[in-house]
Amino acid sequence: MKKYLKAVVSGLCAAALALGCVSGSSARKVLEYGLSDLAAADRETVEQRIAEGQSAADAEAEFLTDDHFEAWYQDICSQLKQYEG
Repeated sequence: MKKYLKAVVSGLCAAALALGCVSGSSARKVLEYGLSDLAAADRETVEQRIAEGQSAADAEAEFLTDDHFEAWYQDICSQLKQYEG
């Protein structure tokens, strides 16, 4: 999974630069914080659900779907569009 996400982030950085982003560091920050902020929020939700008695598998299931990843990806793409030249 880590290799996959690294490839995605690298690809998105390249795409952002190709779109004429102000700078590579701006695009990298969008990507870095977009992923880490979402991961932190998802983890908090999972921990809360476990504390309420859900199994770990049930608590994390919605975050391990293609739909969840696609929503994150679309959000990142939307954020990167602000840097289009």
